[in-house]
Amino acid sequence: MRGAPTAGVATRVHHYDHVVRALETVASEVTLLRRFEVTSLQVARASRLPVLRRAAPIMARRSRSKLEFRGQARVFGLAQLIPPIAMRIGVPRSPAMVRLLNASAARRTAHLLRHSQIVHFEEGLGHALLSRNPGVAGVMERRNLHHADFERPLEPISDFPYRVFRDPLREVYNYEYEQSSAVLAYSQVQLESLVRNGVDREKVSVVPIPIAATHRSEGMVRERGVALYVGRVTADKGIDVAVAAARRSASVERLVVAGPIPNPSVGAWLRAQPKVDYVGVAGRAELEHLFATSTFMLAPSMESFGLAVLEAASHGLHVLARETTGAAEYLPRQARTVVAGRNPVEWADAIDRWTADGADLASSPRLDADHESALRMLSAGQVEAALAAVYSRVLERCEGSR
Repeated sequence: MRGAPTAGVATRVHHYDHVVRALETVASEVTLLRRFEVTSLQVARASRLPVLRRAAPIMARRSRSKLEFRGQARVFGLAQLIPPIAMRIGVPRSPAMVRLLNASAARRTAHLLRHSQIVHFEEGLGHALLSRNPGVAGVMERRNLHHADFERPLEPISDFPYRVFRDPLREVYNYEYEQSSAVLAYSQVQLESLVRNGVDREKVSVVPIPIAATHRSEGMVRERGVALYVGRVTADKGIDVAVAAARRSASVERLVVAGPIPNPSVGAWLRAQPKVDYVGVAGRAELEHLFATSTFMLAPSMESFGLAVLEAASHGLHVLARETTGAAEYLPRQARTVVAGRNPVEWADAIDRWTADGADLASSPRLDADHESALRMLSAGQVEAALAAVYSRVLERCEGSR
């Protein structure tokens, strides 16, 4: 692609194929800076070695197939392994640790992508590059709502152990919002959060994360009275609402919770709650089983997207979501019930109404045509085309300003 710019990607998440593919449509070559990854075979071998057995679950979450593309792949340093290891052994991440690790990753981004003319970067990774190379076309991928939304205290529910959150990277994010050529949001919910907190509306484009083709869980039968919660066990994800609503609802016999617990006090609280069945951090096969056999999913979250919501929906699982759950806006009306706010009484009423409306809970999971059509809009091809259009506009604006 003679005369085309060079491009770079800096990311610490596993869903980057669509980003690289979209950049290949506008760039001559792409440099991918990613986290350390392993193959499934390497994970299997590690699990057989006593010295590596405890690290195998962490490795498994970082395994994926190799992506072939026009360019080269580089990796962040070994410091990237500190957060997952610290979480695994119960060491809390202090604000100072977060800032130190971020600065290291941002410096590596600035160094390895210094020759790229357009760079797509995950939040927090672009500030050093933008500072050192003001002419670069920076595309910031913000993975969540604006940080200020999480710093506002939530109205307490029951005796959940709430903590005041102050994002240690708030100044970094503010700088990247200001200096980037474009900011990517996953949903309209997220766009409104960013704009409400001062991000330039003209910079923000909504491009979702692609999801795999729809699933059909043949031969599975849904259990009655089983509510499912998948995600971090935190108040912003709505675990306090889900537990309180399940306790009040006459339709819920059991609330299955799958996801990481951030600290021991939350774990102790969760295990003391009636109706709750905590299954830990579920693997892929276990999640698919839960999606196929649960009665419905509860997602009372504040989040930009919610891959678990869409994965559940792809198994035909009905989702009760809050109005601040970004993924819900991509589902057809018959696949979701939107509940406003965090009032457990209203959530319990919504659960009981949906159950009483004659939902066919004992059938095999299935998708109707509207459901499948909605999920196809999140296919890799659709998302890549939308991203490529954003990159083209950014490059045209940068070229016109020179």
